[in-house]
Amino acid sequence: MLLVNVAHGLLALYLLTLLAVPKVQTSLVALTCLLAIIGGQWLKAPPLGRRLREGWAMAVPLVGYATLFAVQIEMGWLRWRDWDQVLICALGLGVLLSNLPARGPAVHRWLLPAAALGAVGALGLASWQYFQLGIPRPHGHLGAGVVGSGALKYGDLSAVLALFSLQLVLRGPQVWRRVLGGVGFMAGLGAVALTQARGALLGVALALAVLGLLWWLRRRTQSSAGTESGRNGREGRRPWWRQRQAVLAAVLGVVVLAGATDYMGARFADIGPQYERFQAGDNNSEVGQRLALWGIALRAARHAPFTGVGFDGFGAETQRQRDTGELARDALVLYQGPHNEYLAGLSAAGIPGLIVIVLFFWAPLVVGCRRFLRGQQTETALTLVLFTASYAAFTMTDSLLDRQISLLAYVLLASWLMSASGPGAAAAGPAGMGRPKGGAGNVAPNVAAVSAGTVTTADGLSVPGGLSVAIIACNEAHRIARCLQSVSFADQIVVLDSGSTDDTVAIARGLGADVEVTPDWPGFGPQKNRALARCRYRWVLSIDADEQVSDALAAEILRVLREAPAEATVAGYWLRRSSRYCGQVIRHGLWGNDRVLRLFERQRGRFTDARVHESLVCDGETRVLEGILVHDSVDSPEDARSKARRYAFLGAEALRARGRGGSLQGGVHAGWSFVRGYLLRAGFLDGRFGLTLARLNAAGTFWKYHWAALPEAKWEQLRASLSASEPNSPFAPNARSSP
Repeated sequence: MLLVNVAHGLLALYLLTLLAVPKVQTSLVALTCLLAIIGGQWLKAPPLGRRLREGWAMAVPLVGYATLFAVQIEMGWLRWRDWDQVLICALGLGVLLSNLPARGPAVHRWLLPAAALGAVGALGLASWQYFQLGIPRPHGHLGAGVVGSGALKYGDLSAVLALFSLQLVLRGPQVWRRVLGGVGFMAGLGAVALTQARGALLGVALALAVLGLLWWLRRRTQSSAGTESGRNGREGRRPWWRQRQAVLAAVLGVVVLAGATDYMGARFADIGPQYERFQAGDNNSEVGQRLALWGIALRAARHAPFTGVGFDGFGAETQRQRDTGELARDALVLYQGPHNEYLAGLSAAGIPGLIVIVLFFWAPLVVGCRRFLRGQQTETALTLVLFTASYAAFTMTDSLLDRQISLLAYVLLASWLMSASGPGAAAAGPAGMGRPKGGAGNVAPNVAAVSAGTVTTADGLSVPGGLSVAIIACNEAHRIARCLQSVSFADQIVVLDSGSTDDTVAIARGLGADVEVTPDWPGFGPQKNRALARCRYRWVLSIDADEQVSDALAAEILRVLREAPAEATVAGYWLRRSSRYCGQVIRHGLWGNDRVLRLFERQRGRFTDARVHESLVCDGETRVLEGILVHDSVDSPEDARSKARRYAFLGAEALRARGRGGSLQGGVHAGWSFVRGYLLRAGFLDGRFGLTLARLNAAGTFWKYHWAALPEAKWEQLRASLSASEPNSPFAPNARSSP
């Protein structure tokens, strides 16, 4: 563990010096040290196949980019010293595939505070150059270059540092980190304003737009699933003081940029006149130059669509177009590249080059968005999204990969963040670890499996550090044994029965479970809280009698509980659930890609009091486990229809209490339910089972709204009719069972 932390710290320090100190990017000593760090961790690396599956979005473009360069060098189109591009890609692959980025939280422990300090330093250097040296567009340590190209790169760098600092403001675990993040965010934006880099502001705008969209989609998804993790949980609604910090950061950012209106306003206002001058034949302006260069690149792509003109062939291509008349002989061309990374790849290596460049920036961005929405290493995934989104925008108006410092920064940071945000970074257990087996058919508590002595919680309570399993049941004799045997690794198993008339209670007691029978049925939420009150250990796993924990999930649960510190930052874990309909696994539709919040710290979790469709409220951060919770939902079509009627009645009861319902509403909601499940969620891919489930969900939705509007007399007739057909159901006046 110490070695991993030291390696993370050294990598963060190396990246910080890479971005802050001139010429360090070419230092053989720095590269050797980085290789030594990677090599020292390689022996502890996880399986290569898993790393490739998790990091393909960076591995594929790295291999593609290195291959393009290697081929062109071998063909004599490039010089031997351009092998440094291939070396940088190799370094990125080493970081991606090693054990170095194995723990996502280290990104926030080391990298983000370093970025905030770097943003402060970037503003200081830019201010010194602008106010003391009189440089109109500060270029930092990157050099003035040609027509302010150093200022462009420095603006991009400052924008990245500002976005990283913003992460600390929004999700920093300590007050000093949030304060440092706020200062770094303002400093980074201030440095961008002084450099007058319009592309950098475009990158910040795109990154913030993606951030807002992701938060909206995540809130919407959680709301529709009814599984918000609580008022103060990181997966649910943020506390008011966090929202105030976000608003304050935005306000301060606007203030900083507003203060630089004299600089940036003129820059943006001049775009229109420069474009008009270009249309009139004058390209002697920044906008005109870019448009002229983009035209050269597009004509080069038409000339050699599959091979390109080479990474070092833009100048020769420009001369060729002058000779052929495609470009005016007196046209002013100041650059040896198109000032657009996508067009640079297209002109240099044809369509393969364009594909590689698009994958370089957009593949990790898409993967980062997916991981964030799925709750995988949320903080690190969001950092990956902000970083790659900003670079994807930078490269529309600038060339970054042709400079060592820019290429190194992007490759190493993107590879690190990609690997650190992967599922295996937080969830995967040791290779080959299986579920501990209890006795044959016996689930007597296996305290040695997960117990960690006595733990003192934040509120001063002393609780055992093991695992309790909470199960509510009624008439589950046909499957309760499978459920109990799948959790044989727990320290305690609580079964709360609501009046079974079959052998459920006897089977559970015979298997060693702690069984209690309740005299009534208050609803799902209250009943689960009753079971929770009987749990003794620090962690609780709440499952239903028709669910089983897979071997992989059991091993994963054991691992995370063994590693949980006394003051755990994570309060709960989402489980991936695979549901079956009549024995058929449902992979799509409303049942597909299902996640449920079921594993949580007892002192920080409680179920809502809803009679049906209850949710767990978890006070703290939540994460996602990769193992599967198997859900044998229904055994026959008759069982499915009966379950749909039960849930529809309970839903109608809730709507009726709120004064809602009606056939028209039912028809609209039922139609949307069918379209959403069968078409939008690709339920049709499950064949006839997908169609059956979509129709059944639509029918249940219609019944719920239609029944809610029934007159009182017909409502009681419906209750009596359903009670007669299912005597042991929650519809009966003295109902004791669960649906």
